[in-house]
Amino acid sequence: MFFANTINYPIEQLIRGYYLRKARNKLGKMRHLIKVGITGSFGKTSTKNILSQLLSDAFLVFSTPKSFNTPLGIALTVNNMLPSYAEVFITEMGAFRLKEIKYLAEFVKPQISIITDIGPQHLSTFKTMDNIVKAKTEILENNNPPLIGIINSNSAYLVDYLKEKTNSKTELIWVGVENEKANIYASNIQITNKDTSFDIYIDGVLKANVQTKLLGRHNIYNILFGVAGIIALQNLGYDFDLTNLSEKIINLIPIEHRLEFQRWGNWDVYDDSYNSNIQGFLNGLEVLKMCNNKKIIITPGIVDAGKEMISLNTLVAKELLTDIDLVLLIDNQASRIMEKYFLEQSFDKYLRFTSFEKGLNYLKANFPNESISLLIENDLPDHFLIRK
Repeated sequence: MFFANTINYPIEQLIRGYYLRKARNKLGKMRHLIKVGITGSFGKTSTKNILSQLLSDAFLVFSTPKSFNTPLGIALTVNNMLPSYAEVFITEMGAFRLKEIKYLAEFVKPQISIITDIGPQHLSTFKTMDNIVKAKTEILENNNPPLIGIINSNSAYLVDYLKEKTNSKTELIWVGVENEKANIYASNIQITNKDTSFDIYIDGVLKANVQTKLLGRHNIYNILFGVAGIIALQNLGYDFDLTNLSEKIINLIPIEHRLEFQRWGNWDVYDDSYNSNIQGFLNGLEVLKMCNNKKIIITPGIVDAGKEMISLNTLVAKELLTDIDLVLLIDNQASRIMEKYFLEQSFDKYLRFTSFEKGLNYLKANFPNESISLLIENDLPDHFLIRK
């Protein structure tokens, strides 16, 4: 086996290198192409989809599919899917280690780069929060820095790190929520379990009163990143009319499995199964607690938190003690931390199951005709998610 692997590894590297070079050459020949790179601990896919929708009336937009955010995934997308007539190419950039975002940024060479937020994702490989900050900001600090960087001004990590270290060639657009210091910010926010509304300010001037079917506080940020993408294109000399911004935002299509509202018979289901971060989890709970029906959540907890595993899952468990009627835990290390906290607090409104399917079958058997509000939360593999 060792001998076979020794032979196969260099062959695999040659094949990988071929596809990467082919993609790099194709991108280099598409001189007209506007490239947008998106990284961050969370919100990448949603921001990508929102920006694509907002730009689709004015540009021929192509985005990396699903969560294709590795070198080979992006290369395969460029080689096999990216049409030569595309005008805007939006790509996610993911990482588990330092220098991976740097490699992707120098590979794609985006003119516009977005950092959504910093959080304790993949701490098992990054080891420290400082390393996560350094990794994500590589999208700005590399040998081919973007012309414009769009940054979350509510992230203390990013604000502190970028005070003195940003490449002077990169113009920064700061995006925030209830943060008047930001170039683009949201205010007068109203969140319900059915929709979200807020005002958008650009350079201190009210530009739009908007409403969206996208749920949760995190989607306000994602929409603002999309608006900032439009402003970045304007700053680069492209013509884009903002007069119908409210209409574009109200017509945004919810992103699949990211706090997506569905009706399953009498059930109101909030499918957040592709979320795996603490902020999204808490935002999903905020929406669930606004519901009038019996409120139920099914979750494995925060499963990829490294050394923050105990603190984050304890925080989630604490939030579940109030205004939740039933918690269904999917058994793993994270959910056992939550269960331990429940026992310490004498909280007994929970059940534990070995799989998502078994938990869902329990609900079908015990609440077949009852009106319930169900939150499917956090990092469930697709094959566990049994569709209606």
